[in-house]
Amino acid sequence: MLSRPEKGRPLQLYITVTEHAISSVLVQEREDKQWPVYFVSWLLHGAERRYPILEKAALAVIISARKLRPYFQSFNIQVKIDLPIKQILKRPDMTGRLVKWAIELTTCLRVCTT
Repeated sequence: MLSRPEKGRPLQLYITVTEHAISSVLVQEREDKQWPVYFVSWLLHGAERRYPILEKAALAVIISARKLRPYFQSFNIQVKIDLPIKQILKRPDMTGRLVKWAIELTTCLRVCTT
């Protein structure tokens, strides 16, 4: 069951990547338990299935940020993933979709933190 987040408490976004789908769950910790707030799932089609694992993970962050924009604007959100997404999106030799995603995330984070 999903719960309403309490203001003033940070949220955590857990990202999962598989061969055919990506998903994320937004949770808030209260009373030493994690309460789910929102769940996002995306079935990969066509070329998305051929993305390297790091690009699939970056796509998961982008899709989650798009769908959960009101939460990103109202709460501090920690992204939890076991892949180096931050380093990938800050590489100087990025091209194509990674550059586009990095710009979109920067814009979202700028909007969310002001």
